[in-house]
Amino acid sequence: LHRVDRRQRQMCIRDRMTTLEHELNLARRYQHELSVLVIDIDKFKKINDSEGHAAGDNVLQELVRLINKVNRNTDLCYRYGGEEFVVVLSKTDKYGAMVIAERLREAVAGLRICAESGPLQVTVSIGTSSYADGDCADSLLGRADKAMYRIKNQGGNGSAYYQQNQGE
Repeated sequence: LHRVDRRQRQMCIRDRMTTLEHELNLARRYQHELSVLVIDIDKFKKINDSEGHAAGDNVLQELVRLINKVNRNTDLCYRYGGEEFVVVLSKTDKYGAMVIAERLREAVAGLRICAESGPLQVTVSIGTSSYADGDCADSLLGRADKAMYRIKNQGGNGSAYYQQNQGE
């Protein structure tokens, strides 16, 4: 059973990466903008530890609901890791990506999620990056991930853009 779960997880990740690669190919071919957001829930382990995994699951579900409500119907959203999500923003430059990232961040900060101990306030750290010549899915996501970790290291609840030529 464990082997089947691992294989299904790998297939899901491959499907998501194939979707992102497809969007990258479209951006290359038609020379349009493409950006990504990497979203991480701040202090998610603390929520799971103090409120329980049911509350953590509720946070994940509410976050997905909110992302889908706030985003455009053409944006693609998928779970990237434990509490990380990726949003693929077709035909969106770095400025548009930052507007969307901030809109999402503010909406999440205003969200209150029911838990046994009372309403939970959740915040997110969001990294953004935009397609540049020669990018593959890994490089595009890698830059957005670095931007997201820069925000996490500053205490979270923010968004940042990572340029291709930006230093470590």
